[in-house]
Amino acid sequence: AQAIAYASHLTGAKAQILMPKHTPKKKVDGVKRYGATPILFGDNYDETEAEALRRAQTDGTWVSPYNDPYVIAGAGTIGVEILEQLPDVERVVVCVSGGGLIAGVATAVKELKPDVEVIGVNAESAPAMYNVFYNTDKPQVWETLAEALSGEIEAGAVTVPISQTYVDDIVLVSEAQIATAMHWMIAVQGWIVEGGGAVGVAAMLHDVLPRDGRKTAVVVSGGNVDVSTLRDIL
Repeated sequence: AQAIAYASHLTGAKAQILMPKHTPKKKVDGVKRYGATPILFGDNYDETEAEALRRAQTDGTWVSPYNDPYVIAGAGTIGVEILEQLPDVERVVVCVSGGGLIAGVATAVKELKPDVEVIGVNAESAPAMYNVFYNTDKPQVWETLAEALSGEIEAGAVTVPISQTYVDDIVLVSEAQIATAMHWMIAVQGWIVEGGGAVGVAAMLHDVLPRDGRKTAVVVSGGNVDVSTLRDIL
């Protein structure tokens, strides 16, 4: 959302950023700071996306936060940077929601270095891509520390075939594991990371992925955490 807001600020375009009502205040304030208009609508991301699509029919252009080739290409630069900075990397772990981030990272990594394993991590409470990969029907749970990962994947999303081509596995982490990872990132690394951004760390800390000695890069995405959530985590 903030990237779109920043682009609108540079070009002079007007942007409305639709987000669910439960969006952390830090994220809402960031959108305002970059010159866009935040609109809080819906109790979850599915309701928000439906409203954004409805508005786009008569007022503006819809830009998906994940189901868009330019969004995916932008995420691909992360994969390029990982290989540039860690050329002997053997595994890349990426948080997953609709798949825009992992589709871009996995495409870049696999095209440049096919032997690198790419693993996606879903929260158990937000298992949309896991369900797609393994033909399961695990439910969405809207009350989750990984609020940014919640929601279903848009029908026909380009992220799905790309992920199925380049991603080796999708794994799940629990709410307790996410909370522990957020706490560990604060206490040990000094980083404030939101739940959705900490799922990869959670998978490593709790041996959801094997500690097999392979050099691993974990993508940590997002630091939008309200003070009340931080207080609970600590």
